[in-house]
Amino acid sequence: MKATRRLTCRVICHGVGRVGDEIPGVQKLKMRYEDYPRSFPYTSKLILAFQRTPVAGCSGGGGEAADGGRDILIFAMYVQEYGADCPAPNTNRTYISYLDSVRYLEAHPAKLSDDTTARTVVYHALINGYLAHARDNGIRHAHIWAEPPKGEDDYVLHCKPAEGGGRKTAIKKKQLIEWYQKMLRRAEESGIVESFSSWDDELQKMPSIRGQPMFAGDDMASRVDHVLGSAAPGRCGGDEQEEELPEHCMPPMVSKLTSGQVVREVRNNLGGQKRYHLIANLCAAATPPLGPPPSRQPSGSDDGGCGAGAPCEGALIMSNREKFLTLCAEKHWQFNEARFAHYSTMMLLAHLGGTPTS
Repeated sequence: MKATRRLTCRVICHGVGRVGDEIPGVQKLKMRYEDYPRSFPYTSKLILAFQRTPVAGCSGGGGEAADGGRDILIFAMYVQEYGADCPAPNTNRTYISYLDSVRYLEAHPAKLSDDTTARTVVYHALINGYLAHARDNGIRHAHIWAEPPKGEDDYVLHCKPAEGGGRKTAIKKKQLIEWYQKMLRRAEESGIVESFSSWDDELQKMPSIRGQPMFAGDDMASRVDHVLGSAAPGRCGGDEQEEELPEHCMPPMVSKLTSGQVVREVRNNLGGQKRYHLIANLCAAATPPLGPPPSRQPSGSDDGGCGAGAPCEGALIMSNREKFLTLCAEKHWQFNEARFAHYSTMMLLAHLGGTPTS
């Protein structure tokens, strides 16, 4: 299988964020454990993939590329990278927070002998390529929440095309988790991933909920918040014992469940969802990390990853998924037809190089 047109992958922007009291569950964990970290710094990255495709009716000029085609955005992925400088339990972890794509990839053959589509092969290669890069930069664990968008919601790309016409339908959870599992098995065969498991597996062997990483926008934070806030108030600082805690060390609004009970309650609260969160243990890098810890990238903290001294407005906006979607909706940069996707890609690239004028 090969792509019929050139593919280009770019890390568009770096944004710096922190998981702190604004994330549900973190504040209650701080109340429960006196030495719980104040915050977890991370670098947010937007990774985009483009393909050079022909444009019907174009015969040169008008922005047409020299090889007779134009770039079209086909894949987008937001990740949060927590580097070696980030406190435990988030140290050296990456969280794939959002992933989106459209059906404009051109490859031959469209399907392989095992009925795997060309899109699946290419997108698996893109994600596993990122995991290999993260591994080489010192990341040891990758987290994926297999949660498809609901109804007409968009994750990254605005106004995506419907499947076969009509209303847009989301992939089913079971299909999505199988898609990711197949991808991680490919990564195991390639020496990128050592092993992978689900939250269910991890929670069964977790002694205390303080060992659960907390990510911005992740479902686990709200589950922990619910469990710790739903029972009678109580705490004793530091490591807890499997016994009822004394009344004199119970601050308000913190569950007095023991550590083991909290983990069990969170696991029960997740229900079937715990099977749709994957954790991949990455292989050790063959060489020392390539650069600074990911959550301290020098270009990300000041200019949004534009590579220039002054802030780049386009990249700063795109480093935030909600702002990016709002921008696309306001500008009518949509992907429901190939002609609109070509135009939207052109405008997005222009926005990164300098805000387009009307």
